[in-house]
Amino acid sequence: MKITEICVGNYVYNKDNELCKVCVVDLRTNSVIVDNYAHDDGTFYEYSIEEVKPVPLTAEILEKNDFRKDLSGSYCNSDDFHDIDIKEYSDSIWYVRIEDTEFTMPTEACSVSYVHQLQNFLRNCGIEKEVKL
Repeated sequence: MKITEICVGNYVYNKDNELCKVCVVDLRTNSVIVDNYAHDDGTFYEYSIEEVKPVPLTAEILEKNDFRKDLSGSYCNSDDFHDIDIKEYSDSIWYVRIEDTEFTMPTEACSVSYVHQLQNFLRNCGIEKEVKL
């Protein structure tokens, strides 16, 4: 994982496999400062990018975030402005397609393997959706 892939709000695992939420990305030191959910003490922790790893995207995570599996095997979620369709392309690779229901922007698509990639893609398409893990 590269430091330039990570944004504030992304979820990662630390070196002890504990779930963390990124609070600061420091490009100078190639490190992140995180809120570690395993230590509910209000303390933030700093890790080099080599000490954190991505959270794999799974069907369980999609379901926890109100994506519903349809008959074609896609996981779907809609709001007033977007239809989001996510389908497993191959083992650990998901194809994400976002269609603007107001037809003000073209359909966007990409492939992702990790939660932070999905978070960043949604954000880049103007969708502020808090991912629940």
